[in-house]
Amino acid sequence: MEKFLKRAKCKRNNFSIRMRLMQNMCLLLVSLVIWQSAKGSEVTNSNATNKKPTTTKVKTTRNKLWSGNYTDVNCGSAKECVVTAYHLAKQGKLFKANEYRANACDKGFAGGCHLIGMYYIFGKKNLKDKYRRKEATKWYKRACTMTPKQGYCFTLVDILIYETKFKEALPYFNSFCTGVGYNCRIFATSKYSKFLNYGCKSGSTAACNLKALSN
Repeated sequence: MEKFLKRAKCKRNNFSIRMRLMQNMCLLLVSLVIWQSAKGSEVTNSNATNKKPTTTKVKTTRNKLWSGNYTDVNCGSAKECVVTAYHLAKQGKLFKANEYRANACDKGFAGGCHLIGMYYIFGKKNLKDKYRRKEATKWYKRACTMTPKQGYCFTLVDILIYETKFKEALPYFNSFCTGVGYNCRIFATSKYSKFLNYGCKSGSTAACNLKALSN
């Protein structure tokens, strides 16, 4: 009986030892997991601290473009001014080229004004840029007033229509668009329907004819 009791006691002790070992192993594993988590969090926080703050870059179109300021460059005739501007533009000196174009414009050459308008806006590429539209409109107006032809007036009218300034656009439109020829047919699309409706109601024969074509 004594032997049996001693053996039972020994088994209990062994069981207790195994249980303590298992508990210790579990604690060790839990500790390891917690330590790894803490380490990962530390690295993340460190990265977050070291990470450079992101800044949103705002495009400052105005700073990258010609300001429109210029002086008399003594280039001679309007033709000579434009020729000099052409060579400067080829060399990539656009600001200087625009000074010569502006002088040509001042001398009564519509092409000089028009080329500066094109510098700011040509086609549809930069129509969304309000500053470009404002500057281009100035120069296109001068060109169109001097020489009311489709080549000098179309982009001006297009910009004003884009800004829904139909009343301002109509006189320039009427100055070069007097029928339904090639110069005007470009307006005979659904894109210009609101403007043509306005023009037709305002007494523009060309607008009425083009409206009929676009339907």
